[in-house]
Order: sequence, then C-alpha cells, then structure tokens
Amino acid sequence: MRRRKAENLRAGPKNEYGGCIGMSFRELQYEYTRAVFIGIVEPNMTKEAMATRGYGLCPDPDTVIKKSDMLIFVGPKSSPARDRYTCALPYTHTRTHTHAHSKYSQHP
Repeated sequence: MRRRKAENLRAGPKNEYGGCIGMSFRELQYEYTRAVFIGIVEPNMTKEAMATRGYGLCPDPDTVIKKSDMLIFVGPKSSPARDRYTCALPYTHTRTHTHAHSKYSQHP
C-alpha cells in the first residue's frame, strides 16, 4: 500500500498535478489502470470525523477529493501509473445520494 497527496497526483484530462482535486473518489478509479485506490484520509481529521464524512479505507465513492487529502492505493510503483490511452473517462453514473457533486460529474 502506498499513499500520495492529492495535490501531488497527476490526473484529469490534462494529466496535471492536482488534477484529481474536485473529482469524486469513484471518478478517480477510472483514471488509473496500474493502481487501485482503496482509501482517502485527511491528515488533520479525527477518526470520528473521518467516519461521518465517508473517509478511510473503502470510502464513500461520492466523497469529493480536496487538495489536503491523502489518497491510499495499491500498485507496483510509488506513484500510480496510467496507460497512455487512459485519461479522465466520462463519468455518467446517475447519483442517488445527496453528496456534493464533483466538477467532473455529469448531471441529468
């Protein structure tokens, strides 16, 4: 298992550092083919706050990633890798929860 600060992770359509900020944890899963993200933590958050806000291992998939978040993943390298063909795949899941929508969500 490894971890990476959201601001230091390349993601999004431009493959830029911090490109995952504003994505939901679910959307982040579509970004990488050689790493599996399994958790999200906020370094200064209490255990109780993490539990109520959907953080930790196996987090609420609709949790929106913030700049200060640490993303936990399993992969062969210290930084998650993407195929050269992988890039912010369109996200079309219809949300039924009341969580905040990320900047990459498509709304009906």
